[in-house]
This record gives sequence, structure tokens and C-alpha cells, in this order.
Amino acid sequence: TYQNSVTKGIISGLGRSIAASDSAGNAESLDNIIQTDASINPGNSGGPLVDMEGKVIGINTAIDQSGSSIGFAIPINDARPVIQSVKENGRIIRPRIGVSYIMLTPELARDNKLPRDKGAWITSSNEDNSPVIAGSPAASAGLEADDIIFEVNGIKIEKNSTLLSVVQKYKPGNKIGVKIQRGSKVLIKTIILDEFR
Repeated sequence: TYQNSVTKGIISGLGRSIAASDSAGNAESLDNIIQTDASINPGNSGGPLVDMEGKVIGINTAIDQSGSSIGFAIPINDARPVIQSVKENGRIIRPRIGVSYIMLTPELARDNKLPRDKGAWITSSNEDNSPVIAGSPAASAGLEADDIIFEVNGIKIEKNSTLLSVVQKYKPGNKIGVKIQRGSKVLIKTIILDEFR
């Protein structure tokens, strides 16, 4: 093994969204990701991404499987709630709404004839699975497939303030107010977050 080794690279993009999967085929969407050409492999994934002054700016997380030397890191500010949870509770405690979604872009909104081009579009790539998880806080609050969550507690949901990054600032049991677009209507719902397990 090569202990105490360092890899250098260039930050080549900010605010990226990627679909990541593990060797078991479990997939998730990662938003607001840092793109770098620093080599990331199983040995250093989870390690820090540091700037020229040695400050941690991200956690190395994933690579592009095409072999094009593109790596991705979670910004440190998105990782802080997880770190704080481990310090306070000895484990990761994360809040959950209970939806699968895609962050909207103008192109995606246009192609799907959606009424809004920013926000978190509640949808699923698998037609057999509802994007609103049964028994979840979102289901209890009455959210539905194709709703677009565009604001949480006054914070606009967009490229640099994704639904995940905003919700992670809260704890299970907290109430959040969400504004959703449902067709031509704007609705306001209150969601009581539960724990992601």
C-alpha cells in the first residue's frame, strides 16, 4: 500500500449533478458536486480534497467510470451536518422527506412541458415505483408525483441550493414549510421530517 501519498489536480467544475452507484447497483443522485481531475480510487475515496492552503474543501466521493480521469467530491459545507451528527450522536442521523426527485434545468422543464424550470421535480426513473415513498413525511403531507418543490422555509430550491442540501440543515422531528407547484397551482405544505434509515 502507498500510505501518506498525495494526488494533485484541478477543480474543473462546481455545482455538478451526477448519478452515482456502488458495486451492488444501488444508485443515488448527488447534487452540487465538485468536479476535479485529481485521481480518485477506492484507496482515497472518502479522503479530503484540499485547496492550495491545505484547507479541506470537499470529500472525495466518486469517479467517472468511463476512465476519463474525472473525479467528484462532496463540498465540505454539505458534509458538515453529517460530521456534526457523528460528533453529537456517535452515528449519522439525517432528516428525510421521502421523495425521489430530479433537480430541474430549463431544458428538462421544456422537454417535459413543466410549469417551472427551477426546483426539485418529484419523479422516478422506475415507473413501477412511486416517487413519493408510502408512509413518508412527504406522503403524510400530501405531496404527489410531478409536484415541483421550489421553496423550503423561504429558501429557493435551485442549482446551488438543492433540496438535499437545504433539508440536511434540519433534524428529524423539525417542521419545514414547502412551496410546491402542482400543475397551474402553487400549494404550501408543512412537512414533519423523520429519520433517514
